[in-house]
Amino acid sequence: MSEIDYSIDASNVLNKFYRKDKIVYVEGDDDVIFWEIIFSKIAELSIKCIPLGGKEEIAKKINKSIGEDVEYLIAKDSDYDYIQGGREFPFLLRTYGYSIENSMITREAIFKILKYMSKSLSKSVLIEKCDEWMKELDECLEIITIYDILCRQTCKSVSITPSACNIFLESKQSYRICSDKIEKYIESKCIKFTSEEIDNCKYNIKDQGLFFYDIVRGHFLFSMALRFITIMSKRSNKSGNMSNDSFFANLSPVFENNFHDGHKHFYFYQKQIKAIF
Repeated sequence: MSEIDYSIDASNVLNKFYRKDKIVYVEGDDDVIFWEIIFSKIAELSIKCIPLGGKEEIAKKINKSIGEDVEYLIAKDSDYDYIQGGREFPFLLRTYGYSIENSMITREAIFKILKYMSKSLSKSVLIEKCDEWMKELDECLEIITIYDILCRQTCKSVSITPSACNIFLESKQSYRICSDKIEKYIESKCIKFTSEEIDNCKYNIKDQGLFFYDIVRGHFLFSMALRFITIMSKRSNKSGNMSNDSFFANLSPVFENNFHDGHKHFYFYQKQIKAIF
């Protein structure tokens, strides 16, 4: 973006150029879709989402906006802010979980996508498989997510959770995670935390009513969901092959349809937005 795009004065009047009530700065193109859905379901005002090109640019925008009289909003991924107690500002919106994927990928969303891709499987079987997958997901994500959080809290320059799940799969034909592979992977990072540190982190997460699939890195969750859908579809005699872009394209309208007062994150976003207006 040009320098004028980053100035407070230019940003404060940009909504008039777009003939919108508010400008909302977001990280990337996918975030545009997500936050437009959120606002369309909660706020009776028009918005223009502008992607800044990543976390670093969002951080710069936040820093330049602190203490200023701004008319725009900034929406960012929470990352692990809710665990670490990130600073709050009147112009700042956050995701419920680590990123937008944690709100978009739910049992209901996966079920709806599978329903159209796996027509040979009955509704009851699909529901059972989705419930089983979500339960297994929360269990297998526990230790790797805790280590990721503890590394962040102790300022260790090591990222524990990879962006994709492939290295942890039981086999090439499976969507299940192998706990032994996770343990060996963590050991390879040469990072140790005490049982007390691990237990305290786990307690803090559960005390806030969070599941591990709520707070695991979004790209990792996305890859696991795509893997589950791919394998399940192949097992019902469908090709099942789907790119990341295709999965997101399928997931977005499903999320739009699912995001209402029955969605488990709905009131979190409603509270944030209502507090601003």
